[in-house]
Amino acid sequence: MSQAGCWRWLALLAAAAGCDGPAPEPESAPPSPAAIGEHFDPATVGSVSGRVTWDGPIPSFAQVLAPVFLSTGVEQRRYPHPNVPDIDPQTRAVRGAVVYLDGIEPSRSRPWDHAPIRVQVHEDRIAIMRGNVESRIGFVCCSDRVEFVSKDAAIHVLSARGAAFFGLPFPDPDRPLRRTLERPGLVDLSSAAGKYWHRAYLFVASHSYYALTDADGRFTLDNVPPGEYTLKCWLPNATVERNERDPNTGLILRFVHAPPLEWSQSILIPVGARTSVAPRVGN
Repeated sequence: MSQAGCWRWLALLAAAAGCDGPAPEPESAPPSPAAIGEHFDPATVGSVSGRVTWDGPIPSFAQVLAPVFLSTGVEQRRYPHPNVPDIDPQTRAVRGAVVYLDGIEPSRSRPWDHAPIRVQVHEDRIAIMRGNVESRIGFVCCSDRVEFVSKDAAIHVLSARGAAFFGLPFPDPDRPLRRTLERPGLVDLSSAAGKYWHRAYLFVASHSYYALTDADGRFTLDNVPPGEYTLKCWLPNATVERNERDPNTGLILRFVHAPPLEWSQSILIPVGARTSVAPRVGN
């Protein structure tokens, strides 16, 4: 018998030997996690509300003076400094701070009720749009799809870091691209095309208890299931720790900001109770 024939014969023997044993048990698929709001009970909920104020001297930041390369040459333009806090000088109220609960079981959360967002890239900023309302911070339900679009004739490249990592090139305006954000956490949006004054943020969440403070620094988180949680307040830091530069030209490519300004407190939400807090953030 040839060598090839021997190998075929041995393979048949091995297969026949395997048929004598019990068939392997099929692997069971892991159970699917409960959906947001699946076990929400509106009969027992409470709420937490408050007002975020600034602690310490109110900072000031000069506008960014940046070179813009045009077909006719280089032009110096001024842009808003990213992450500058919006503080009322009289009341010290902080507008646009993120307040959220940590420790919420997604299935006990109220159903997701934040409006869909659209990320728009402009020459001077990245805008997070909820309908006609603009912010630099948005909330996205985990595994939802987000639309990104350039509103400017210049070539933009959007960079995402953190809970999502990708780059989106926009050679033309008003041609949207879409990405599904699957991992909960903070997504830091900036420019990968040298527009270092660009900055915006997306919180990808597995529950609904996120809010942005209004012009008076106030917020309310309604329909919270009873329990003990951590209430957190988050604000991006405008202080630039260092710059990332192009090794060939020395031009700034990206601001690296100091760690965000944060505050947290353990809170107990009894059945049907209204809880009040007074977060303070600052340098």
